Amino acid sequence: MDEGAVEPPYQYHPLRYPDSVRILQLAPSASFEDPILCTLIAYRLSDPRLNFEPVSYTWGDASDRVLIHVGGNGACLSVTRNCFNTLKSLRQPDLPRLLWIDAICINQDDVAERSAQVRIMDKVYATGQQTLIYLGEATHENDMLFAELEAADSDLGKGTIDERSKPDGFIVQQLEELLERPWFQRVWVLQEVFLNDNRLVICGQRRCSWTALRSCLFGFGNNKLVVANDLPPVFCLHRWNADRAMPAWLNLWIHLNETRALLATNPKDKIFALKALLGRDQDDVNHLIDYRFGLPEVLTNLARSLLHSVGLVILSAIRSATKRSMASWVPDWSQTDSRHFAWVTLGSDEAFDFNDDGLLASDRRKYSYHFSIISSMGTPFPLLQVYGWRIGLPSVLGPTLLFQNLEDVRLQLSPILDRNKNLSGEGSGGWQPPLIEALRWLGNEVTSFISPHGLNTLGNTRTPDPALILTMNENVQSMGAVLHGRRFALVDQRDLAILPDAAQESDVLFLIQGNPKPCLLRESSGGRWSIVGGNCHYLSLGGDKPDETLRWCLSLMERVSTKEWDDIRDALGEPVALYLE
Repeated sequence: MDEGAVEPPYQYHPLRYPDSVRILQLAPSASFEDPILCTLIAYRLSDPRLNFEPVSYTWGDASDRVLIHVGGNGACLSVTRNCFNTLKSLRQPDLPRLLWIDAICINQDDVAERSAQVRIMDKVYATGQQTLIYLGEATHENDMLFAELEAADSDLGKGTIDERSKPDGFIVQQLEELLERPWFQRVWVLQEVFLNDNRLVICGQRRCSWTALRSCLFGFGNNKLVVANDLPPVFCLHRWNADRAMPAWLNLWIHLNETRALLATNPKDKIFALKALLGRDQDDVNHLIDYRFGLPEVLTNLARSLLHSVGLVILSAIRSATKRSMASWVPDWSQTDSRHFAWVTLGSDEAFDFNDDGLLASDRRKYSYHFSIISSMGTPFPLLQVYGWRIGLPSVLGPTLLFQNLEDVRLQLSPILDRNKNLSGEGSGGWQPPLIEALRWLGNEVTSFISPHGLNTLGNTRTPDPALILTMNENVQSMGAVLHGRRFALVDQRDLAILPDAAQESDVLFLIQGNPKPCLLRESSGGRWSIVGGNCHYLSLGGDKPDETLRWCLSLMERVSTKEWDDIRDALGEPVALYLE
């Protein structure tokens, strides 16, 4: 087909029923180079005759587009080249193939239809015969890997896959390169893999089962991860099954934090794509899925809903101030954040016991009080009234920490942790012990292997135990993920904090009742405040006389329960009202 030819654009017909979808019938061709010919047929998902395969892929470069023929009247549709290559790889030589592929089966120019189709996308992938996972074109570099995976599939059919030897270094290297492909970084693939147990992985003309790929990742019968880099979240979905009994809003809060490093072409999809993972009450979030709204409105609506379900803990998701036209107390989930581990657990050690309204039966107040939303005070955005305690002013700010890779984390943090360096990394000054203690506050995954010798021992490849190397690498990665884009600071010339890069010496650190992390606030006109960062890390050192009261209060904050907040109020006095704009 002449890609430059002028063809009439394909005209979509409206879908008639709430469960209607379009299925793409891909015409066969014996030649890989033949033009793509297809037809769109409307079906209802409730139709028992429906038999199709949903496709999981990445759109690719939106500016690199190709025309395909749709219908029998010569009409054409513009698709991305990656979508075009996907269809060519899936086309059969002799029989038509029935597929569901979002870019074609949904009228992308009709925002109402897009919203409605995304709300039922879980049913699309769950109804399909098998999910086809297209990773991109094959290369010579992954020939050995797919030969290994195809052999593993053969053993899988015989029931002997656990007897396979651990993949060698060449296979592991190709496996690591495969995991760098864009598909593994996209948020949509989570539900696409999660919703169907039959999954076929496709790379060009090579094929393998999802089970074979995952088994290879874990060394087949060795049941031990063989790659050194982070495991993409799509391979961890099995543990999310246990979350499906929890209320949808609590599930959404957890998954928003866990998937924050993942990508989407449309930033709204970082929220919408999680709907299918929310369990039995997932339809509770359907009202959020509306492409007619701008991103600030979507984020604000989400924040309002989360406030009334999980409470002010949502402020801990504000890593840095947003530049979007919305209130500063609204978390901007479009900000990519690699802190995959650093979400805050709601509740202390109590067992989850939910009322019908989705709140913990043991203590409903802990998530629903301490705030009010005020919409009419002459401000463009709603104000959030909270209560808190002022704990200090940044007095010395260190440089912003930016890391290129794992080794860069080691190089930059080693001098900071050197007991002969000060906060800025120069001179003398015994900063190491408090910094080590502060780093231990960053999350459970950061605590191991931090010693008085600094970071030089972390990830030491001369360590004889490979499992130890991986664990240490993970800890360095965790430190880098939390500290990237942040800076160390002295507070009141005495205490230590880790603050957003936008921090200024005129900002103020507060404990906000209901949020387990200290917040950095900036005062504006009329006694109002904006949030610079809602997830700061603060260590009360106390100078010559350590402030044990504040240290104790900070430790209580991590538990986020009503009793602890009452104890903090007894220790620090009544909190002051704060108006966040």
